[in-house]
Amino acid sequence: MSGGRAAWRALCLACVLLVAGCDDRTTWRDTEGAIVGWWVEDVAHGIPRRPDELTLVDGSAEQLKLARWAQGSDIYGTHVWPRVLAGRVSRHAELTSLASLGLIVRTPGGFLRPRPGITIDERDLVATLLATENADRRELDALVLSLTDAQEDASQAYLQAVSEARGQLDEAMGIHLALAKH
Repeated sequence: MSGGRAAWRALCLACVLLVAGCDDRTTWRDTEGAIVGWWVEDVAHGIPRRPDELTLVDGSAEQLKLARWAQGSDIYGTHVWPRVLAGRVSRHAELTSLASLGLIVRTPGGFLRPRPGITIDERDLVATLLATENADRRELDALVLSLTDAQEDASQAYLQAVSEARGQLDEAMGIHLALAKH
């Protein structure tokens, strides 16, 4: 009798594993989109994060592809972020400095612009840097969504998370939301 019970348990376990294995692990999920949104912005804002954090235990195939991209390169034993992320990381200190001088503000869409009312010389000082930063923010979003072939829910979760992260992290750097004109 115990042999039959053991066989029955084994059969039930096999069925459970089979059903669990049928879960769609190829489609990028909204929870993964939210994780990636915060991870990307943490890295871009100078917060120490590791690429392997994106390798989720139950992650989709698309999440794994993104985690491999995030690994970047290893040059002579030094980790190098992927190009567009590396660009954002390299500008962090300069953006923080400009923010402390009150020269830049954030738009509701999560992009940066010169603060209204600054001098033409100050505007010239920040214009190229902000154009490059904004282009990289757009490119990074497009790259993440392209690498993951994200469906609507996951795309929206990523874009919402990245917007929230940018807002909070930019604010922490001293980049305040631009006041609406009345």
